[in-house]
Amino acid sequence: MKWQLQWKIRVPWGTLALTSRGHPDGEPVFCVHGRQDSSSVFGPLVDLMPNMNHYVCLDMPGNGLSDGFPPGPKLMRFHFLMAMELAIAHLGWDHFIFIGHSMGCEQGLFFNAIHPNRITKMVLLDANPTLMRMQVEDPAEYQRAFFDNYYEHFHRENFERKTHTRISAMRSLARARDLNDSQCADLLQRNFHTKSEAAQWHPIEKWHPNEAIAPRVMLILNDKDRITDIIKAFTKEEQRIAKLTGVKPNQADRGKRLTEYIVRNQLGVVDNSPPKSQINEEAFREIMENEDLGYLSWDNRLKNLAPTNYGNEYYFEIFKNIPPTLLVHASDGAKNIPRDNNWREGAKQLLDKMASLENFHRVNVEGFHDVHYTHPEKVAPHVIMFLENKVCSKL
Repeated sequence: MKWQLQWKIRVPWGTLALTSRGHPDGEPVFCVHGRQDSSSVFGPLVDLMPNMNHYVCLDMPGNGLSDGFPPGPKLMRFHFLMAMELAIAHLGWDHFIFIGHSMGCEQGLFFNAIHPNRITKMVLLDANPTLMRMQVEDPAEYQRAFFDNYYEHFHRENFERKTHTRISAMRSLARARDLNDSQCADLLQRNFHTKSEAAQWHPIEKWHPNEAIAPRVMLILNDKDRITDIIKAFTKEEQRIAKLTGVKPNQADRGKRLTEYIVRNQLGVVDNSPPKSQINEEAFREIMENEDLGYLSWDNRLKNLAPTNYGNEYYFEIFKNIPPTLLVHASDGAKNIPRDNNWREGAKQLLDKMASLENFHRVNVEGFHDVHYTHPEKVAPHVIMFLENKVCSKL
């Protein structure tokens, strides 16, 4: 899909990236993706939607081409609502249709609770996983799960990035989601940034003072088996670079380069094994030798954002005054969510209660959490019918 317009707006912590397509004077539709994603995930679905509407999709902070929040206190999922509010203010929309996926559903529900009657219709694409994460009510469990580990590893959470080639980034994305190579490559157009494109993401070693690096390097140097393997890999890497450039490495600063290599490997080294796809060794080697190194746009904090923990009675009270709403439930959408029966049961109870509302409709679609992206033809007919004010069947 080709977006008609792409632009950025200034916000207090940097910029937010937006994309749009459709008729500028058409009914406005605002799309918000989920955790560790980007506006690209709506492309295939919007391709099948009526072009008379005006679709605007947001890269949430730290996703796609939008700047992340600055380092600091633990980020909560609720904090991202600010980005949606700023984007809507920029667009000048008083009323609009909302389409959210995963954590984006949560943003829409809370936005409607804070700004009632501004969302005229709401489409929630597989909201079950995000509602499951809102079920941790025990304060001690909540503290352990979302705060203790963060502050114990504050530097890693805020500053460290794993270095990738585009190939290893595709493999990482494929492992996390049920996507093929083509779909991964499409999403990475916004989510993979080379070092030259992402100047604010310095090589990780730059952020570590020498006194923090030295003890970690010494541990490796004292591990004879491990350092032998690392030196072999380092020598092979130097030989490859020398072959490409025609310049032999200076042996005088080999120790310094080895130390830098160890630091880089410790904090996230490029995966040099061939991908599990139909690609021969020679083609893979050529790609590896010519590919720029870079980073996935998602910072570590997005992996375990703290949810709200108010309880289902409270959630229902603030969510029940919703506009006409369609929930598209993916049959296997929650397969990667931790097998916590309390989370699952709590989310089910909340959705069942919301399903009792007259203007809440839900349909079941066979597929995984990204079914609206991988198989938009299964989802689009339900969304189109709903937006055309046709009745949707309930589960």
